[in-house]
Amino acid sequence: MKVIWAILCERAVVDRETNNISLFNVVEEVAVPAQPPVSLKELGLPHGVVPVVFRLVVLWSRSDQGVPEKGRGRVRVGMPTETIAFGGEFDVDLMEFLRSRAMINLPGLPIGGGDGIYRFLIDGKTNSEDWTQMFELPLRVTFQHQDAARFLTP
Repeated sequence: MKVIWAILCERAVVDRETNNISLFNVVEEVAVPAQPPVSLKELGLPHGVVPVVFRLVVLWSRSDQGVPEKGRGRVRVGMPTETIAFGGEFDVDLMEFLRSRAMINLPGLPIGGGDGIYRFLIDGKTNSEDWTQMFELPLRVTFQHQDAARFLTP
C-alpha cells in the first residue's frame, strides 16, 4: 500500500452520492500567539499542545492495483527537537476498493522546539512488514511574540 496524498485542513466533507471529498480551510502555516514567551523546558515539559482542531486527510492506494491488501497506518509529528507519535494507529483496508481515505481528527498541535517546519509523518505497514514512512507533510509554525511594552500606559 502507498500514500497518494495527505492534506491538513479544518474540515472535510464527503458527498454521499459521489463519494467525492471537499476540503475546507487547508492549513499550510500556523501562527501561534505567545505572550509572554515561555520556554517549555523551563516548565519541565518536552512539548506543549496548541488547542486547535485539525483534520488530517490521507488517501491510500494499493501498491499493485490488481492485488487487494490490508494494513495499518499511523501519524507521527516531527518537531524541530524531536519526533513523537500522534493520532494513534488505524486500519487501512484496500481489499475491496483500489483507494481508501483516512480522516484523522487532531485535537491539538504538539509544539516543541519553537519556530520551524513541523512534519506530519505518515507511516504504514502490512502484517509482514515493519513500519515504513510513506509520506511527509510539512507545516510551518511561527510564534508571534507581542511586545509587552506597548501595553503599558504612560
